[in-house]
Amino acid sequence: MEFLGIDYGSKRIGLSHGNAELGLAFALPALTQKTPQERLEGLLEVIKQTAAKALVIGYPYHADGHSSAMGKEVEAFVLLLKKHCPLPIYPIDEYLSSQEAERDFKATHRPPRSLQEIKSIRNSGVIDSQAATIILQDFLDYKKSRS
Repeated sequence: MEFLGIDYGSKRIGLSHGNAELGLAFALPALTQKTPQERLEGLLEVIKQTAAKALVIGYPYHADGHSSAMGKEVEAFVLLLKKHCPLPIYPIDEYLSSQEAERDFKATHRPPRSLQEIKSIRNSGVIDSQAATIILQDFLDYKKSRS
């Protein structure tokens, strides 16, 4: 079964694709369009292209388990997405996934040489898509451990 992992952000949407039978997730290019509507349209197109059968979206809880302010934005996005997409949507705790993705990126790339380069990396969405990959891989690992 094909899954699409989503790391929702108000400026970028990180994406990953995974297969339950293989138990692997890999990053896709992030959606970095300027408007939320353009990002939603881009997401719907990626869903079609990947033939995803379900969506896994990172849900930002605090360490104590309570929802964060960003969690309310994710909830609103999920409600909007449900209006346009009939696929099941699985929320999964994304606690520290962005920090882990940033740490992974730093471990595998040379350090940025300027503030402009840092902004370029951040705006590209590569770290957001790595976070989506971590979220989806955690979900796939959990599914596999339960079967």
